[in-house]
Amino acid sequence: MTPEEQQQRIEALESALAAAVEEYEQARDAAEQLQVVLAKMAARPVAPAVVDAPERLDDWVHDWLCPRTERATGTRYRWCLRWPEHPEALMRLETMHLDYVRALRDPKLGLAAFLRNSLDHHLPRLMAPDGPFAGCDRDRHEEPARLPTAPDLDIFQHASGLPATA
Repeated sequence: MTPEEQQQRIEALESALAAAVEEYEQARDAAEQLQVVLAKMAARPVAPAVVDAPERLDDWVHDWLCPRTERATGTRYRWCLRWPEHPEALMRLETMHLDYVRALRDPKLGLAAFLRNSLDHHLPRLMAPDGPFAGCDRDRHEEPARLPTAPDLDIFQHASGLPATA
């Protein structure tokens, strides 16, 4: 390489280095400005999000839960179109609905907490083959079996161990 070519090569490298340094300085300045903006945003109080959640349980089940639940009903997953007639199902669905509303209105909870703590807990039990819809399918409803109880049982007497009085 001739001395003139070497000089041109050196000048080209110096020019490329100067451009790279300029680009680096611009990126550093932009990053510093972004840090200032983010710090200001973090210092601002965040207003709670106003979230519309269905107030009625049946609306929530029909408009939110069912369209988002991807399960093929059959032997493994059970569902009953007449779900309000199943007391356990009603209790679990009411609980999930209230948890859903609470989670959406409280930014500390959020949808992730609802999914983890409520839906993931109740849905498998609700749709289990031995759950409240065990005797039902898409075309058939079976009255739910309920736990037997003795209505005249005096729990306080049995707990005390005292003999029954007439």
